[in-house]
Amino acid sequence: AREKSGRSGGISWANVSNWNSFPATNYVHADHHALQFAPGSSNTVFACNDGGIFTTTDQCGTWSDLSGGIDIKQYYRMSSSFLTPTLMYAGAQDNGTDKITGLNTATRVYGADGEDCLIDFTDDNIVFISTQGGNFMKSTDGGVTFNGIGAGGCDWTSPIIMDANNNNVMYSGGADVFKSTDNGNTWNDVSGALDGSCLYSLEISP
Repeated sequence: AREKSGRSGGISWANVSNWNSFPATNYVHADHHALQFAPGSSNTVFACNDGGIFTTTDQCGTWSDLSGGIDIKQYYRMSSSFLTPTLMYAGAQDNGTDKITGLNTATRVYGADGEDCLIDFTDDNIVFISTQGGNFMKSTDGGVTFNGIGAGGCDWTSPIIMDANNNNVMYSGGADVFKSTDNGNTWNDVSGALDGSCLYSLEISP
C-alpha cells in the first residue's frame, strides 16, 4: 500500500502512504502481508500488516486504522510498577512501547520495536525502555519524554535490570555487561570482552 501506478500500467508509481507519519491520514503500518480490493470496488482497499488492518475508500488518498479492539499485539517484555499495581510498561513487536495504566487503557509512548523496559521501584516517573538492537532510553516524567542513555545493548532484545536493594545500581547486557551506579545516567563496561555474542538476559544474585 506504499505506492500505486495509476493509469500507467505499472510504468510509474506514486507514494500513497507512509509508515513513519503516525498519526497522519496517510499513515499505514509497515511490514505488509496482504493487500486486497473489496469485492466489486475499485476504490476500497484493505491492507493487512504488523500493525493490524487498514483501509482506504478513496483510491489510497487517505487511510483509516481498523485495528481497534483486535487483541493481537505481541509483547517482547514488560515491567510492572512496585508502587502502583495497575501501572505497566510493555515493549511490542513492531508496535513500540506501551504505558498501561489499567484494563484496556494503554498509550504508546515510543515507536519502533519495543523491547525490554523497567520502572524504578522508588519512583513511577523514572522509566527505562529500549528499542531493537539495545537502544536504551530513560524518562523522568512518567513516559512523556525519553533521552538516550547509551547502556551498551546489542541484541534485538537486550536486557536491563535494577538492583532490588539500590535503585542507583543497574546493569545492561550487550556484547559485554555494563553497570551504572547513578540510576542509568552513565555506564561502565564491567565484564570486558566475553564470547562475542550478545547477552539476552541478566540476573542479580541475592
